[in-house]
Amino acid sequence: LTVPEGAAYVYILIVANAQKVDGVLGDTDIYIDNVSLTKVCEHDFSGEAVVTAPTCAKDGASVITCTCGATSTTVIPATGEHNYESVVTAPTCGAGGYTTQTCSTCGDVQVTDQTPATGEHTADEGVYTEPTTEADGYTTYTCTACGATWIETDEGSKLVEVVEIIRDGVSAGTFYTMLDAVKALQPGDTLELLKDIDESFNLLVNSGLSDITLNGNDKVISSTMNIFSAGGNEADWVSGITIHNVIFDGCKLRIGAGNFEDVTIRDCTFQNGANLVKQDGSTLKDVTVTTCFFDGVSDGNGTASAVILSNVENLTISYNEVLSVEWNAFQVGSASGEVNFIGNNINWDVSADVDGAFNLHGFNNAKVTIQENTVTVGEANAENVVVNVQGTATNVAVYLYDDISIATTLLPDVTEAADHTIYCTGHNFADGVCSVCG
Repeated sequence: LTVPEGAAYVYILIVANAQKVDGVLGDTDIYIDNVSLTKVCEHDFSGEAVVTAPTCAKDGASVITCTCGATSTTVIPATGEHNYESVVTAPTCGAGGYTTQTCSTCGDVQVTDQTPATGEHTADEGVYTEPTTEADGYTTYTCTACGATWIETDEGSKLVEVVEIIRDGVSAGTFYTMLDAVKALQPGDTLELLKDIDESFNLLVNSGLSDITLNGNDKVISSTMNIFSAGGNEADWVSGITIHNVIFDGCKLRIGAGNFEDVTIRDCTFQNGANLVKQDGSTLKDVTVTTCFFDGVSDGNGTASAVILSNVENLTISYNEVLSVEWNAFQVGSASGEVNFIGNNINWDVSADVDGAFNLHGFNNAKVTIQENTVTVGEANAENVVVNVQGTATNVAVYLYDDISIATTLLPDVTEAADHTIYCTGHNFADGVCSVCG
């Protein structure tokens, strides 16, 4: 029998075939036949434990194993603390919002932070239905959340006849848009406005399309009106454009790219910042601006004039009334030929550093007549010259009939006549007559 060192044993002795002496089993008379040994371990659970962590819903355990293989287990109770992940569902027009919290360990679900329905639909981009002669246009919207639909009407969009074309004294048709009317123009046509216009439009006059008239019938145009033509060559000139009896409110009448001759603007009102301007890239001949009314001319920068024209040959600005203006009343550049300012009534009450109710610059081969104008000068600019000739002036003569001041730096030769003064860039006499000023 080999006993491992350090092991403890209990011996159970089983005796068989022993002899009795006088009925008593003697100590020395015992014969040992068979011996059975059973090992009993005094366990050692001081080793390192293997720990299984508890979760929100499941117990954990700490297990220590004896060298003999026996184990000792200590239960670690479940924590009861879930590891929630949140998903927020926003409220919609018809359903409340809430937060769904799901435990990533055990799958437990909690619904929290409930909010009421908003009652406000979320609209899609909408589908527009065009207006007709019978009804306004409208947009149909659909709620992206609940599918509800509703309509928003484009008030006032019902098709109304905007303009009529008069041709050879009779109607050639009425039109719902200026664009359609302009496309139908023929030489000699008159456009008769039938209602106010609050959208920008182009009076696009093709080359060779002559003698076109726009009669505003005292209707209001409140967005920029452009007069355009294809141009650039002598053959592309558009001849005969007349615009009258239009009220321009807070917008520009702009003569745009192209070549125009025989242009007349008469009996129009320019108010609330509106004015007459020419766009770069166009050339003008024989232009008349007459009997128009300008009030509240402004561009927001303090530099607006009632009329701004350039690159023009032969210009007459006559019998207009300029009630209030921020800058010059009339600003004309790069002019030639006959330039006339006749019978205008100007209230020129501007800042002190503005020279020239009549601002003339870059003139060449021009005869300028200033006659029968009334200019009321404000206190702030009382010392400023009323006629300001600046830039270059080549072969230019100014015939001044009115008692108003003029800057003469570029016009050094002065001739006094009975009722007017002639300012000349330089007398060039031939047979006693100046070829510049006559």
